[in-house]
Amino acid sequence: MTDEIRNTSSEEVKDPELNPEELKAQSDEYLSGWQRCRADFSNYRRDEAERLENTIRFANEDLIKDLAVTLGSFDLALQAMENEGKIDQGVQMIRNSLLDALVKRGLEKIIIMPEEDYNPALAEIIAVVPSDQKENTVVEVVEVGYKLHGKVIRPARVKVSKGK
Repeated sequence: MTDEIRNTSSEEVKDPELNPEELKAQSDEYLSGWQRCRADFSNYRRDEAERLENTIRFANEDLIKDLAVTLGSFDLALQAMENEGKIDQGVQMIRNSLLDALVKRGLEKIIIMPEEDYNPALAEIIAVVPSDQKENTVVEVVEVGYKLHGKVIRPARVKVSKGK
């Protein structure tokens, strides 16, 4: 019975006296496999670190979007107060405080100037108006847009020229 076990197990085991060329080829194969695995793991760690960083960076995106809308409401209120001739410094201070808190968390205004070419990546058209400016030129910025860490979270709303 032990002979049977030896015979079956010896059939599965390769000849221990492989020639040096075969051993070298086999060790090279194992080495290259290990190196690929190590490189794959290094890439995986880098990708996961980047994914985690982005998750943390944009975790509060919805909250910041909502607060950006509130910031826009403050701006409208301040414009209305200015048109009436009375500006409440307290309201201005609250607005500035809110803006400072959002800027610390990566919020930035999208700056679009009148007479600039319309950029669909940063703004959306809410009206096309006749104007002396060339076609697809921003005539008026109706609502300011915002980016969060470089990603547009609220496009600016603009009126553009349909040309002469």
